This record gives sequence, structure tokens and C-alpha cells, in this order.
Amino acid sequence: MNDIANINLPGDVVSQVDAIESPNDSEIEEALRRLVEAAEEARKNEGPGVDGQQEGQSLSSWVDSVDGAYDWIPERFEKFYDRWPAFTRGMAMNLDDAKEPLKSGPMSDLNPVDTAVARWSGDSQRAFYENFLSPFPGAVTNHQALFAELQAGLYAYEAVVRSMRAAAKQIAEETIKVLDGMNSGFFGSSDEEVKFGLAVVAAAAGVIAAAGTGGVAIGLAIVAGGGSVATYGIDWANAEDETTKHHIHGGTVQDILESMQTALNTLWDDVQKAERGIAALFEASLDEVNGHLTSSSSRNKRTLLPHEPDDGVPNLTDGDDISIAPQDDEFRVRD
Repeated sequence: MNDIANINLPGDVVSQVDAIESPNDSEIEEALRRLVEAAEEARKNEGPGVDGQQEGQSLSSWVDSVDGAYDWIPERFEKFYDRWPAFTRGMAMNLDDAKEPLKSGPMSDLNPVDTAVARWSGDSQRAFYENFLSPFPGAVTNHQALFAELQAGLYAYEAVVRSMRAAAKQIAEETIKVLDGMNSGFFGSSDEEVKFGLAVVAAAAGVIAAAGTGGVAIGLAIVAGGGSVATYGIDWANAEDETTKHHIHGGTVQDILESMQTALNTLWDDVQKAERGIAALFEASLDEVNGHLTSSSSRNKRTLLPHEPDDGVPNLTDGDDISIAPQDDEFRVRD
């Protein structure tokens, strides 16, 4: 029972996540408030007659009609910050607590079982030792790896949640810059434009790359393979530099806001791509686990589920039928 290997995620997994900017709700909402104001101001500078508005409208009535015209903007951003990174972090940390009883320290209480069974002999003793005690440490190690796999996926998802919050705030702020570039006066226009890249998939890939622990007997997609599985068009092993390019521009407020919406749509596509990619890694790990549990090979099954053999072999759990007579050669004191 001394060869249980404790499986822990490398320390830089959490540091990778913590390095991602995660603006809080109030910071994003403040940027959106300024965005609405910038859109209204720029629209007023355009004057009546632009984008299908009736020409000849008085300036005062035009200004009054613009106020509140862009109150729809914040709703377009809500889905990018309605999830809280703290929830995902809490689940990952709780898995650490759940994994604690499986570590070699708490499991050392089972060492006397190994010693006690070694003092006995017979078919049942040999079957119990070969089919349970001997594979037990490896199975416990693999159970720890399963917890680590779940943690790694949660941290990768937290990276997505954090990065999409930061990306939404950046899109809002870059749009403000372009709107502020609208020339003052009637029929204003903007020569301003901004180009930038956002890296949602790369944020998740960085965490997955850091999560490779090595030395895991079963082929879990994240902790054993370091994210080498390509899923949903993501080559995780080479995705740390993957970015999508965005361009906020336009000569009118409508054009500028349309490019903002295009950026938001592209960002949402990236978020879904990353989420589906992480889910696919989990599915690959689940397939690996099910392959062991449903295997016809006892050796493969014991990788995760140490067990006593089927009823065709004498075992220790036959209830009233258990043989304790030494001459039965099933379970007796060693000579």
C-alpha cells in the first residue's frame, strides 16, 4: 500500500488562470454606460438626415430623439459576463478536498490489511491479493488522476469565462474610441478605426498545456496527454497563440455599431468553440474510463476498479459459505 502516487496539478495551472484579466460586473457595466453615451453623442454630431432620418428635422427635436436610442447596447453584452469565474474556481478547489482521502497519507491506514493477508494462504488469499490488494494502489492513483482531470477542465473553463469578460470590455472600450472620433458638427464622420486580437481559445489552451502531469497510467485527455487531442478544430497542443482579429470602424454610428456587433458575434463563436473543445476532451476521457470499466479483461478493469474475481473463484465475501477450515485450502493460516 506504499506505492500510491499522489496526482496533483502543476502549480502553474492556477497561475495561468490568475494571469487572465477578469473585470468585475461594475467595471464592464461602466464601460457599457460610457459606450451608450459615446454612441448618443456621435449620433447627435451626425445630425438629422443621416441613415434614413428625415431631413429638415429641427436640431432640438433631433437631439431629443437620440436620447435613449442606444439603450439596447448593454443587452448585447450581457451573455459575456453573466457567468462568474468564482463559481468555477470554487468547484475546482472543492475537488481538491474530495481528492484528499485518496492520497497516500490517509490510505496508509490500509497497510495493516496487506500485512494481515500476507500471513494467510490458500486460493482465496491469493485471489484476494492478486485481484484487490495488489492493483489497489494503482487504481487509487488513477482515481486521483480523474479528480485532476476534472479540475484541469474546470480551470480551462474558468480561463474562458475570464477571457470573454475581458474581451467584451475591450470591445466596448475600442468602440468608444472610434465613436469619439466622430467629427463634431452636422453630418460628422469618423476616420478612426481600431484593430485588435482576442485570444479566448488560446487562454484555455494555455491552461490545458500547463495541466499535463505525466506518469498517469490511463490516457486521460488533459492531465495525461497535455491536451494533445485535437477537438472541434482546435489543435490544443498548438493553440496557445490562436487569436481572432477584430476591426471596429465605420463612417457613421450605424456602421461603427455594426462592426461592434460583428466583433461580439466572432467573440461568441470563439467562446463556444473553446467550450465545445473542452467538453470533447472530457468525452475522450470518459470513453477511456468506460473502456476500462467495461473491458472483458480483468487486468484492464482493475486499472480503475480493483475487485475480487467472479463467483467461480473462492473469495472472502461468500457469507455463510465462506470456508474457514484449513483443510479446504481456501482461506487458512499460512503454514
